[in-house]
Amino acid sequence: MINEFLSHNLLSIREQSGLSQRDFAKKCNLKETTYGDLERGVFNEERDSYKLERIAKALYINKETLYTAKNTYIINMDSSMDNLSERFKKIRQDGNYTKKEFAKLIDIPLTTYWDWEVKGIKPKDIDLLLEIADYLEEEFCVKRAWFLFNKGHMYGYERDNNEEESL
Repeated sequence: MINEFLSHNLLSIREQSGLSQRDFAKKCNLKETTYGDLERGVFNEERDSYKLERIAKALYINKETLYTAKNTYIINMDSSMDNLSERFKKIRQDGNYTKKEFAKLIDIPLTTYWDWEVKGIKPKDIDLLLEIADYLEEEFCVKRAWFLFNKGHMYGYERDNNEEESL
């Protein structure tokens, strides 16, 4: 049976993590070919349910989350948020904002932002973090993969120093 929705979510989650199929499969304790089948939508609920359990466990989520559209950007709480405070600080400083101004921009209390950037406390509200990632991408062209997973380039465009000098 082909489950296109599950397939789409698995592909999206893996791409956002920045991992190859081989590395993602290894992280989930699955064979690369087995994971590849799931990502292509080849799935039998009775026979393959345990495979989704392994994926969910590796991502620190419940299995049902893999079927929901809202969760195409899933964060591995164990390691993806390492140095998130540095990424918040980099975005804020690039925009020449104070902590207070930036907290207001992303619509969170200053004390919460202070905890995240200065104290390095990891956010517990993943949905809020995803909303912030969407806002940062829309308003600042900050790539979600960089913000959420520290993968790839920070900006969704190439910054050209010559262009800035000509302005």
